[in-house]
Amino acid sequence: MIVDGKNLQVSLEDLPIERIVPDFDQPRRYELELELQSKGMDPALVREAEGIEMSTHFDELVSSVIENGGISMPLLVHKNGGKYILVDGDRRLGAVRHILKNVEILNENPGLQKKLSNIPCIVVDRPLSDSEKLHLLSHIHLHTVQWGPMGKQKVTQGLDEKLRNERRVASITGIRPTSIKKQREISELAEEFKATKGERAMSYARELANIRATLLSPEIREATIEKVNKGVIYDAVDIRSLREILKDPEATRIYLKPGASVEDAMKVVQVKQAQNSVVGAVGDFRATVEMLILSLKGVKLEHLVKFKGDRDLRKLVDEASALLETFKNYI
Repeated sequence: MIVDGKNLQVSLEDLPIERIVPDFDQPRRYELELELQSKGMDPALVREAEGIEMSTHFDELVSSVIENGGISMPLLVHKNGGKYILVDGDRRLGAVRHILKNVEILNENPGLQKKLSNIPCIVVDRPLSDSEKLHLLSHIHLHTVQWGPMGKQKVTQGLDEKLRNERRVASITGIRPTSIKKQREISELAEEFKATKGERAMSYARELANIRATLLSPEIREATIEKVNKGVIYDAVDIRSLREILKDPEATRIYLKPGASVEDAMKVVQVKQAQNSVVGAVGDFRATVEMLILSLKGVKLEHLVKFKGDRDLRKLVDEASALLETFKNYI
């Protein structure tokens, strides 16, 4: 192993867990210390061996070790005065210790205690300086960057297809069973967006799946898929607007019309929101008139041509004019 340009002699050994000494100056412990301070808790707790059990997703790691029957990635330690000092693997070591002191877990998993009593370690044969440890930790964590959402979803989906057991997949990946089920639904939904593939299809599926089930009827679902495939909806973010549109029956009716866009339906919601804001202005007549003028200014004259000869519309305009004239006489 090369660290800071120096060759280090290493070996792979199975070490008794009691011989491995935690390092409380770990970067992860420092993060945890700051987190405890922000919550008004005693930061000194991170200086205890069990302190690492308060780290993020620790329970998921414990479940993963139990499901796997051991740890897959060796810890990294260095020899120092007859001791094996931990360099990397604080959470893994904490998870193993947590399991070994939990009688209920051991009773439910015969043979696990024996498997975890000795754990694989990469052993550096001499003490490391603080500088060397920091160099080594930096390289380890640059080399083992976490998967992005799509990479993690790919692995989870593959395991789900092979095992068909949400509990087991959850234990292996650290993802909740409900999230695994949701990912499966999203993947299946993405296949229905025929006009697009890959991440774009997943984005459309994710946005659609995140709409509340009580709002997302089969009719809405099919209409949205069709609008995406025909190019009426061309941005996955637009689908988020359905969370507001589908609460309004009139806006929903507009949306379901063939060729109608999210923007068409959203206009209905926006007009009603504007009207409500005016009503909320304690009967402010000035605000009402200003809102009317603003709405009328948005009408394009060329769009009025299609209403030529519409007697019902003319009556409405006459009624509006008469009302305004009446109001004018009182001012």
